[in-house]
Amino acid sequence: MFELKLHKVRLYTLLMIQVIPCRQRDVLMCLHENGSVTVRVRRRNSQNPYIPGETDNTDSGGSVDIVYENKCQSDALRLSKASKLFGLLCCPITERKIMLLISDGRVITWILKGKR
Repeated sequence: MFELKLHKVRLYTLLMIQVIPCRQRDVLMCLHENGSVTVRVRRRNSQNPYIPGETDNTDSGGSVDIVYENKCQSDALRLSKASKLFGLLCCPITERKIMLLISDGRVITWILKGKR
């Protein structure tokens, strides 16, 4: 069993309320305090920055740094003072449909589309 310890997290965006990891891909779906949703994909590092001259194209002995790049982001929501974000849901089968539940009864749905 592996234990994940976060020593240092660089956040250049708003405060994250909820983070959902995908099972089928190395992707994080993040809900921010302003109601925007970001999709972050893991960037593969082929060179270990801590050992000069070592290159490894496999994940077995690669870099110790894990970097997630922001691939897409929704617009911020206009929320009234009375409404709050309840949570973010992701379709467990396709992992392409994202739903956001708001306290005023709204359910907002996004469908991710891939580029070819």
